[in-house]
Amino acid sequence: MADVNEMVDRAATEALDAVLPDDLDWRELVGRYPTIALVLAAAGGVVVGRAHGARILRAGVAMATAQVGSQLARILADVADAAAPGATGTDAPDASTEPAADETT
Repeated sequence: MADVNEMVDRAATEALDAVLPDDLDWRELVGRYPTIALVLAAAGGVVVGRAHGARILRAGVAMATAQVGSQLARILADVADAAAPGATGTDAPDASTEPAADETT
C-alpha cells in the first residue's frame, strides 16, 4: 500500500509542477496559507470529481480490489503452506515432545 501512496504522491507533485510556473514554490505557499490551499484543493476536487467522478471511482474500486485480492492470495498461500504434509505449524503437535497415549508418568 505504501507503494501506491508513493505513486499517487509522485503523480500529484509532477502534475502540480507541470501546471504551475517554475518560479512558484507551491509547497511554501501551502505552508504559508494552508486554509486557502485547502479551499482551492477542495474546489479542484469538486470540479474534477464532477467531470471524471465515475472514471475515478472505477479506478479506485479496481485498485482496492487488486489490493484485497493480493492480500487474500498471500494469506491463502500461507495457510496452504502451513497445512501441507510435513509442515510444522503452531497447531500441529510435535511427535518428539508429545507423550504417547500408552505411556504413563
